[in-house]
Amino acid sequence: MAEAAATIVVRSQLIVLEGMRLVLPNTAIAEVIAHAEPEPVDNMPEWFLGYSVWRGQRIPIISFEMMQGYPAPNVNRRSRIIVINTITGGDERPFYGLLAAAIPRLMALDSSAIIDDGDQSHVAPLLMRQVLIDNQSAFIPDQHKIEEMLEGHNIRVTPAD
Repeated sequence: MAEAAATIVVRSQLIVLEGMRLVLPNTAIAEVIAHAEPEPVDNMPEWFLGYSVWRGQRIPIISFEMMQGYPAPNVNRRSRIIVINTITGGDERPFYGLLAAAIPRLMALDSSAIIDDGDQSHVAPLLMRQVLIDNQSAFIPDQHKIEEMLEGHNIRVTPAD
């Protein structure tokens, strides 16, 4: 008699953006902070919104929607910055901030709750996978590619003045 595959539970956060939802494991998220207008930087891509101070550091803030080629998201009192722990950034880029439409929703996802949402060939380059969670579509972002874009523009964390 074959044993059933073990169910893996991953504590995650569902991040609401404008027009899409991302899902990331809790370990990828350092903190969720209130939105404050980032300090803009000249001659940078539109998706790089600028720097915000967090815990004595200037961290880069990005718009995932704009990285995907969509218009700038609306910012309002519910908007938040999701401080993301990088995978490849090391000391120069240990974090970056992601503009979100609201406070993320905590969830415990088990492997049976994540279902591929059909054909994956249409998934945009910065997205690893489209999934169904509670019968709603969400995306798993490709953190490596996001970090490559930050590195490609020499966007890094610096000490706050």
